[in-house]
Amino acid sequence: MGAPESPVVFCSPSPAALPPTSPPSKTPALPPPPPPPLRRSHSPLPPPPPPLPPGFFPPGFHPPFLPPPLPPPCAGATASAAPARALPSSGGGSLSAEGGRFLENLPHALGVSVTAHALGDLAGVPPELLPLKKRVVRYHPYEAAAAIQEMASHHNYGGGFLLDVAPMPTTGARDDDGLRAELLRLRILRPALVLTKQLTFSDRSRDKARLLLPDGLVAPSPLLGMLTAAERRLVFGPGLPVPALDRLGRAYRMSLRRDRKARTYRLTGQWSLFVSRHDMRAGDAVEVRAFRPSAWQARLDKHGEGGLGMALLHRGDAGTDAQGYRWCNRERDAADGLLRIAGSPRLATVAGA
Repeated sequence: MGAPESPVVFCSPSPAALPPTSPPSKTPALPPPPPPPLRRSHSPLPPPPPPLPPGFFPPGFHPPFLPPPLPPPCAGATASAAPARALPSSGGGSLSAEGGRFLENLPHALGVSVTAHALGDLAGVPPELLPLKKRVVRYHPYEAAAAIQEMASHHNYGGGFLLDVAPMPTTGARDDDGLRAELLRLRILRPALVLTKQLTFSDRSRDKARLLLPDGLVAPSPLLGMLTAAERRLVFGPGLPVPALDRLGRAYRMSLRRDRKARTYRLTGQWSLFVSRHDMRAGDAVEVRAFRPSAWQARLDKHGEGGLGMALLHRGDAGTDAQGYRWCNRERDAADGLLRIAGSPRLATVAGA
C-alpha cells in the first residue's frame, strides 16, 4: 500500500492582512445600554390603567360609520310574493308593473322617514331591493317627485319645459345699466341724441382707426351748436379731447377733429378699441349722444374746453338694437324717472333714518 496522503490545511489570513471595509471612524463608539433592572418574582405587578368613560375616543381617532340595522320586513310580505318590478320607460323615469305610473310620482309622506312602512316610501321601491347605501334612514321628505311631475306636465301640455310663459327678450336697454349708473353719478338724466352713423368698411378698419362723420351728417345736427368758441378752435385745429362712454359705462379717450381737405369730421383716439369690444361690422349703426356734466364746469370755465362728453351706443342694425328690440320713449321716460327717484338725496336720507 502506498503512503497516506497528507491532509490539506487551509489557513485564514491574519486580520492585519485583510483590507479595511470602511475608513476608521473618529467618533468614539457609544457604550452599550445598561441592562434592565432585575425584577424579583415576589414583587407585585403595576396596577392597570383606569377605564375610559363610555363614548370617549382619543384625539385624532374617528370611529367607523356603521349603518343602523335594517328594519324588519313587512308583516304581510311573504317569500312567495315577488316584489314589483320596475320597467324602463322613455319618459325619463321607470314605470311600475302594477299601476303603470312613474315611480318618482308616487305619493310621499312629508316629515316621515323614507324607509317607514308606507306605500310611497322611497319612490315605491322596497328597501330590500336597494343597495346598502340607500337603506340608511334619512329623515327628510322625497320632494323631487313634485318637481318632476310639474316639469312633465308643462312639457306635455305645451307649456315649455320649465316655464309657463315664454321668457322676455333680453333687450339691449338692460345692458345700458352701466351707462345709466355712470350718467346718474354725473347728474345727467339723459344725454342728447346728436346723430346716428351707419358704419362702413373704412370705419371699422384698424389701419384708419377713426369714425368718419361727413359734413352732410354733422351740419344739421346739434353737435356744433353745443361747442364753445374755445372748443370750436380745437375742433378746427389739433383736435378736441372728448371722453366717451359705452353702454356698459366704460370710458374711452376720443378726439374730435375737422378735416378741411376731405370736408369731414373724424372721431379718433380709442375708436378701434370701441369697435373691437363691441364686435362691430359694416352696416351696424352707432348713436352719438352728447352731454355736459355740472362737475366738469370748473374745467370748462378755466380752460374753455373739456366740458363735453359723449355716449356711443352700438346698434346691431341701422336704428335697431343688437338684440332686435328698442325701447320706446315712454319706456325710457319711466326708467329715467325710477333712476332719478333712486338717486335723490331725500330718499337716501329717509332710508338711512
